Amino acid sequence: MLDELEHIAPVYAVRGNRDWFHLRHLPDTRQLSFEGVPIVLTHGHGGWLKYLVDTYRTMRDGYRLERYLPSLQAAFPQARMIVFGHTHNALNLWSGGQLLFNPGSAHFPYNQNEAPSLGIITIEEGGKIKAELITLEQPVIATRPGS
Repeated sequence: MLDELEHIAPVYAVRGNRDWFHLRHLPDTRQLSFEGVPIVLTHGHGGWLKYLVDTYRTMRDGYRLERYLPSLQAAFPQARMIVFGHTHNALNLWSGGQLLFNPGSAHFPYNQNEAPSLGIITIEEGGKIKAELITLEQPVIATRPGS
């Protein structure tokens, strides 16, 4: 899919917690800058140990946003925007001068009661950020033309 998207526009991707074998060439984190805005892309699982602990806590207590945001912000204090995905829960939140943005999942929302979603980020000249969450009525399933 990344190769297909690359035909449309430049692609900046990071590896998620389930991508160790088929996307191992991707980094865990990317630090980018557009119009002078420092942006971090990260899946957000924070390594295997943190992933296992968070998985246990989520199974025990349910999803809690407050478990994820402080560690993301502490890991990337220089970023004005942190784009992450690990929780599959859509989020568009300014906190402590940072925009925390999770587009959710176009195919597999964590909470089955939530609609699939995606996000669009616009960075205007001068560094103004606009991030928008778009809810989809049906999951987006990638297919190759002719298949």
